[in-house]
Amino acid sequence: MVQQWIGFVDAKGKDIYEGDIGSVNFYCPEDYGIIKFGEYCGEDYYANDGYGWFIDHGFDRHAFITHWAVNTTVIGNIFENSELLKNNS
Repeated sequence: MVQQWIGFVDAKGKDIYEGDIGSVNFYCPEDYGIIKFGEYCGEDYYANDGYGWFIDHGFDRHAFITHWAVNTTVIGNIFENSELLKNNS
């Protein structure tokens, strides 16, 4: 499997790839999201609506800008750790 590096590293300095599952530290450790490329909403003051890298929590899609990357810890990916997504529902 080949994954695309998105140009950011997580809170621990690990490269972040499309399809990674990230835990956004300032929400709660159990709140996972999938790193994707596509349309996202910028419903907060960090970004406008747009198209590009985002983290999909299932209930929202936030632009994956530096603010989100440095507050995210990669905990797996959708190919090898899909069970994490089932635990997050």
